[in-house]
Amino acid sequence: FFIFIFSMFNFDIQAFYDALDQHFTACDNAATEAFLKAQLERVDELGILLGVGGGCPACRTEEDDQLTEQERKLLIQRSEARIAVLNETACFYRGISRFKPCIEAFEALMAEMEFCGLNGTEQYALAVINMAGAYRLLCEFDRALELFDLAQGILDQLGSSNDYGYASLYNNRGLVYQDQREWPKAAEHFEKALDIADDGGLTVRFQDGSVETVQSGEVSVRGMYGYV
Repeated sequence: FFIFIFSMFNFDIQAFYDALDQHFTACDNAATEAFLKAQLERVDELGILLGVGGGCPACRTEEDDQLTEQERKLLIQRSEARIAVLNETACFYRGISRFKPCIEAFEALMAEMEFCGLNGTEQYALAVINMAGAYRLLCEFDRALELFDLAQGILDQLGSSNDYGYASLYNNRGLVYQDQREWPKAAEHFEKALDIADDGGLTVRFQDGSVETVQSGEVSVRGMYGYV
């Protein structure tokens, strides 16, 4: 049975990103949305076959039977693919100002990451920063700042003080204060972002391995897999 499921589930994350980039290049939002929905349905097939959480391992309840080790490995493999799709889905909806499905996708993303034990990681913190950015665009500034505080707490616990996570945190929190017309606070956080590199630039390694220096004050997080 498990060999059958392994053969059914073959999701190439790099191929997913390549195809998604082609959709973005075509500038067809309807086609991009359809592609993302289809990919999410595809990765949900494994959970449905196993009969766990209605296809969503993060939705599993205490009443469900305990996962066997083999089931857990399968579901974590499926969750890793689902994380990639949910992250891009949330950022896509944020980019086209459809905030209700954006927030829903971010919430599902973080639940999936928690299932995989990724809460407390920089990837989780970046997902929180991304969702906070959506709340900022909704002008829900208190909620955005609350999420930024959560992200900073994670980054502080990791003990890293000079990386992309902090640069994006300071930059995006500064945008909230800018929207609130709290200029001194905005300037303070933008300056912190710029201090990440002496020349005002931030060295970013993209998924394809290429490296580029961008201006920290211009950084806007697309997704946790876009920058590492």
